[in-house]
Amino acid sequence: MGQAGTNPPNLKEAAEFFTQASKLKPEIFYPQYSLGQIYESQGKYKEAAAAYKLATTLKVDELNGESVAGAYYNLGNVYALMNDHPQAIATYQEVIRLLPVAHQPHYNVGLSLAALDKHKEAVDAFKEAIKIKPDYWEAHYNMGIAYSKLEEYPPAVESFKKTLEHSPDNAQAHYNLGVVYFLMDDTKAFAEELKALQKAKPDMAKELAKLNGQ
Repeated sequence: MGQAGTNPPNLKEAAEFFTQASKLKPEIFYPQYSLGQIYESQGKYKEAAAAYKLATTLKVDELNGESVAGAYYNLGNVYALMNDHPQAIATYQEVIRLLPVAHQPHYNVGLSLAALDKHKEAVDAFKEAIKIKPDYWEAHYNMGIAYSKLEEYPPAVESFKKTLEHSPDNAQAHYNLGVVYFLMDDTKAFAEELKALQKAKPDMAKELAKLNGQ
């Protein structure tokens, strides 16, 4: 579901080429999908959404399920970039239907739910991503953020610890873990996270220390 790169100097020419190709062969998936990629790279999100949406309907013989899922996935990303998170979630659900073993759409559903302040539901989505990819540190991290928003601090601690288990040099996880320990009034654990940050990111350590009046 990755997005193929396009050479920036040729974007206008490529867009014209794929526009013409889609007119000549309106039933072909690839020109519409490629137009979506070009428009997305240019920040033309409405045009990108329209192209990707049309691409999802083009199911010719050569088309495989992953290509359709890729169009839905990119469409979901565009909706998220437009801050239309309800549409993004619905679109990512289509990806999950087509590719139930893919971890990214579950994760992206979680991000959109979190953007809508639906942190409990976001936790559930991040858990689904982790079931598929247990070492997915980004999901562990954002689950920790969601638990923190819910003021459920023990599971937030576990999520940030899991983040550090899979991403040992993650200074932001140390920082957020320190914040949670501060909120839990665990001075010893707070001091340990502060010490870890002082070695890795002194500037972040100074910010964390301010919580404790240091």
